[in-house]
Amino acid sequence: MPISLTELEQVVREAGTIALTYFKDLKNVAINKKSPRDFVTAADVAVEAFLKEKLSQICPEYGFWGEESGQTANQTNRWIVDPIDGTHSFSKGQYFWSISVALEIDQQLVMGVVYAPALNDYYSAELGKGAWKNGELIQVSDETSLANSMIGTGFACLRQYLTDNNLARF
Repeated sequence: MPISLTELEQVVREAGTIALTYFKDLKNVAINKKSPRDFVTAADVAVEAFLKEKLSQICPEYGFWGEESGQTANQTNRWIVDPIDGTHSFSKGQYFWSISVALEIDQQLVMGVVYAPALNDYYSAELGKGAWKNGELIQVSDETSLANSMIGTGFACLRQYLTDNNLARF
């Protein structure tokens, strides 16, 4: 692996510090609409630029695909980044947003992290090794009955644009 989860965590937590700086001063953050429910903030742009620079220093031969800046060369091995996943929540001062980074090698996701700086929750996973929340191993539920299960979605803000039921998306 070109980078360890520990090294990636340092980079993403640093990006989280940048995001929190903007989050704590939202009244002065530029917010633009890409579409009626799709926003981009100065924080999105700054966090993505930081991650692009840092990850390119660590793995200069790898491509980069950012939600705001698009794709660079070498899309076989690349970083996939959503700098503020949940920009709408972020822009409204809600805590439910995160920084998402994945590493794809030869069309296979091999590593990924999701950091929610406002909640200080950090999720990481590595292919064949497991997944962790704040350093503790996590796993999916072994519940087989839908009646005894809980399903959470993030589709509520899209309801007016979706003609079908969200359950069909599963």
